[in-house]
Amino acid sequence: MKKYILIITIILVGLSSYIIFQHQQKPTTKDIYSITEEWSPRIQEVYKIKNLNGDWIAFFRSEHALFVGRLEQNWLGQWKFSHFVTGDEQPLGSTVWEFKDGMVLGGSGVSEGEEAIESYFFGLIKNPNVKQIQIEVEGKTYKDIELIDTDNERVFLFRIEGDVDPHQITALDNQGKVIYKGQ
Repeated sequence: MKKYILIITIILVGLSSYIIFQHQQKPTTKDIYSITEEWSPRIQEVYKIKNLNGDWIAFFRSEHALFVGRLEQNWLGQWKFSHFVTGDEQPLGSTVWEFKDGMVLGGSGVSEGEEAIESYFFGLIKNPNVKQIQIEVEGKTYKDIELIDTDNERVFLFRIEGDVDPHQITALDNQGKVIYKGQ
């Protein structure tokens, strides 16, 4: 009987140690490839994984699209996508892999029926002249959008309550000159 109690105790301590260790790990590029391994087309590149305001956010792409996803750990400590609003295991948004003045820009939203709940604007910037992104939604302009450095590019994610449309994204150089303006 003591032998069984000892074996069960060792198994429980080992499992607990594993779970505690896993929950202390930050998400990695390997986690993104693992989460998306059954996707078609396959993920080609992970640009950045960063903790933004307590949420782990990943920027990555396939052959045809740029994605942004929020990462969360399950009870075993494995990383998965988790939508802010719905909790679904899916990215927050994606946009066609099409460059406009050295940038790939996108917007995505969540609604309940006809009511818009939340919107996300995101992008990848390869144009070194772009120093600032501004987003205008329903007449309100947001100027303090953080550009996050990756190895050779910059990425951004901006989240607001309400509808994604109508919107306009403006890219500016360090003199305030408009490089790109559009949807």
